[in-house]
Amino acid sequence: MNIFLRRLFKPQPALSLIELLVALTILALLSTAGLKMFQSTQTSFVGGRTSLVKVKRNEAIAAFIYNDFVDKALPTTTATQLYINSQMPDDLQAAEKLAVATIFGTGSRFQFAAPKCRLSRDADPDLGNVSFPADCMRFGQITIAQRVNQILALGAKIVFSIDGTSTRCSISKPLEGTDVGDMAVTHLDDSLCLRMANDLQNVPQTGDHIMLPRFVVFNSVDPASFHTSFIENVSASTTGLNIDAPNRIKMRSDEENFISTIDLITRDPTARVGVVLALNDRFGTPNDPDIKLGAAISIDVATHR
Repeated sequence: MNIFLRRLFKPQPALSLIELLVALTILALLSTAGLKMFQSTQTSFVGGRTSLVKVKRNEAIAAFIYNDFVDKALPTTTATQLYINSQMPDDLQAAEKLAVATIFGTGSRFQFAAPKCRLSRDADPDLGNVSFPADCMRFGQITIAQRVNQILALGAKIVFSIDGTSTRCSISKPLEGTDVGDMAVTHLDDSLCLRMANDLQNVPQTGDHIMLPRFVVFNSVDPASFHTSFIENVSASTTGLNIDAPNRIKMRSDEENFISTIDLITRDPTARVGVVLALNDRFGTPNDPDIKLGAAISIDVATHR
């Protein structure tokens, strides 16, 4: 017992100054590494959450833009415009603005029965590209292919579809051949989008309809962080049939009465469309036997798509 106590209370040699400095240096290095790891984790967490909030706001604003798209309220212009809507909540109005760019616009996709923009040759899934006339749609002197490249240069992707394919295709690389008379070549981000839905061995053929987006929406500050393409109104329950004509036309006596052109427009060239002309059997005072409908009626019908 005495031996143990003597060893316990026996003076021990102290640490030298060098040993103390080495220990403190190691402790400082470990503390710095731990602090850096904590800060990195905290930064990633905060940054990720901030990005998520930003994306949610962008999606909320895009929903307002889509409603305007469905209501045909988006202006068709060659200049990219910032979207402003006083009906949005304050937090969305204060968020980073989304830009709206016109690609195809609101015009008809068809020239009579044929699509305006069609594949100029069979799609090539191995190379991952498709081609179409660069000037199938023009805005003044600007071809639609040049317009696409203007948006791609900002950092946004553009999505389009081709009749019969299983998915939509996206592009982020500039198109080749964009001048009037050129065949624009697109390099797809994923060539699998060119496979047909009902036959994976088949691919889009020459003449198939390529549906470039009508509008593209993207974040005006960082286009790569958020972008979406509006191709067509997917909520439409009809084929897009629209008749532009007066609700009622009155004609009297033996005069020739010419009706101005009545436009019957449909987005689907294969749709079967019928027009019925209903005529009242008398004019003037009801039950007046002296006023009858003229016997000679001539109707010329011209169909356009």
